Amino acid sequence: MRIFSIALLLVSISGCSFAGKAPAAPENEYGERVSPEEGSLNREIADLSVATLKNEHGAAKGPMPRDVHAKAHGCVRATFTVNKDVPADFRAGVFAEPGKEFPAWIRFSNGSAKAQADGKGDARGMAIKLIGVEGDKLLESERQAKTQDFLLLTHDAFFVKDGKDYVEFFRRIARGSNPAWFFFGRLPWRWTEFRAASQLIKKGKRMMNPLFAPYFSATPYLLGGIHAVKYAALPCAVSPERRNRFAHSPDYLRLNMRQSLDVKEGTPSCFQFMVQRRSEPAAMPVEDSRIPWDQEKSPFVPVATLTIPVQEFDGEGPRRFCENLSFTPWHSLPAHRPLGNINRTRKTVYEAVSAFRHEFNRVSRREPDADENPE
Repeated sequence: MRIFSIALLLVSISGCSFAGKAPAAPENEYGERVSPEEGSLNREIADLSVATLKNEHGAAKGPMPRDVHAKAHGCVRATFTVNKDVPADFRAGVFAEPGKEFPAWIRFSNGSAKAQADGKGDARGMAIKLIGVEGDKLLESERQAKTQDFLLLTHDAFFVKDGKDYVEFFRRIARGSNPAWFFFGRLPWRWTEFRAASQLIKKGKRMMNPLFAPYFSATPYLLGGIHAVKYAALPCAVSPERRNRFAHSPDYLRLNMRQSLDVKEGTPSCFQFMVQRRSEPAAMPVEDSRIPWDQEKSPFVPVATLTIPVQEFDGEGPRRFCENLSFTPWHSLPAHRPLGNINRTRKTVYEAVSAFRHEFNRVSRREPDADENPE
C-alpha cells in the first residue's frame, strides 16, 4: 500500500508536469533544450487531464474541481513588499523597485487530485498571485492582465524526468492500472523518482499549519533576462503550537490556519520570499528538476516579504472566490519567464484545464482586481 500511495502522489502534482526528452541540440543561454516532440506530448497530457476530469466528475453534482491541488485550505489576502535592500542584480520585474508593495492572494492547498483528508500523505502547495502588476504578460489570452503568479510546493525537486515518462504514467492511470508500475514496472527501477515522492509525502504528513512551512518553486525561472533562478517562501517564524489541536478533523490544516488568523485572537503571519541564482550550470540543470540546486553553493537570498494579516477567509463567498481563481506560472511578466520542460508543459495543461473548468462551471475566467472583496 505504501508504494501504491506514493505512486498516486504523482497524480497530485501532474499539473507541474514535464515535457519532452532533451535532444542532442545545444542548450540556449539559460540552459533550455526544447525537444521537437514536446508540443505533441504536451497536448496529449492536456487532453488526458481534461478527459480524466470529465470521466471522474462530469456526472457529479457541484463544481468541476481542479485536476490537481483540488482541496484548498483557504485563499488569504496578503501584501508582497519588495525589500529595500534587494540586491541590484535581482532588481527586475516585480523586484525592480525596492520598497514597492503589491496586494496579493495566496491559495494554500493539498496536491492531490482528490479532496482527501489532510492526514493522508500528500504534497502541499502555496500559489501566490500579485495584483496591480503593470506591463504586458506572457499569455496571449491575458496579455493585459495585471497579475503575476508564483507557484510553490513543499519540496525543492520533482521526480519525473521528462514528458515521455509522464505520458507513460498518465496513460496507465487513464487505463486504471496500478500507478506503482511507473516506479517498479520495468528495469531500471525509478529510484530517484521514488525517493523524491517519498520526501513529498513525508514532509506533507509533518505539516500542522500551512502558515509555518517552507515552500519551493522546484522549477527554474528567468530573472530580468540575465539569471536563471528558483524561488522559495520561508516562514518568518516557527509555529507557536506544539500540538495539532484539530488532528481529529480531516480538515485540520484549514482549521489551524483559521485559528492562527482569527481576527480576535490570532496574529499576522509572514514569509520571506527568496531567490536562488543558478551559479553552476553543469550542476544546476534547467531541464531536469529532479535535481535540486545546491543551497550551499548558491544560497537563497531574500528579496521580498509576504505579510498575511488576521482575516476571515472561510465563508461561502471567499471559498467560491478561491475556487474560481486560476494560477499558472505563465501569468507572468517576461522578466520572470518560466524555464524548462516542466513549466512549458504547465503552459499547455493549465490553460486547457482552466478553460474547461470555467466553461463547465459556467463562470467567467478572469483575473482579480486589487479591490476584490469576496463575501
